[in-house]
Amino acid sequence: MPPHKKSFIKRFFIKTGELIKKTTQKISRRIKRIFSKRKAKKERMKSPFRKRHRNLFNILMFLSVFGLLTGLLLFLYLSETISSAVFTVLMIVAGITAIVIALIYFSKRYILKPHYKS
Repeated sequence: MPPHKKSFIKRFFIKTGELIKKTTQKISRRIKRIFSKRKAKKERMKSPFRKRHRNLFNILMFLSVFGLLTGLLLFLYLSETISSAVFTVLMIVAGITAIVIALIYFSKRYILKPHYKS
């Protein structure tokens, strides 16, 4: 006697039950992901500017340091404390350093991308 097969109705209900279970899991995962992204964004916005935009903060800090350095050198040159040769050399060094730092930060190698827990 061949093994007893389950009836068509039982197989149908088992398959539809599994399908419904998979789709509800998929939908609930998507909803959880949406809420976790929103929560992560809110937490990020609550953190201070320095932590939120670390690279922008560093660029602004270097910009202000080199701006102050350039202003100081310009002031010393205009008040005739340093000669034009020394002023030119110092300005070239400061300019090259500023360009190198800007290239490092804009190379997108050190940019942190937000990540979410799934």
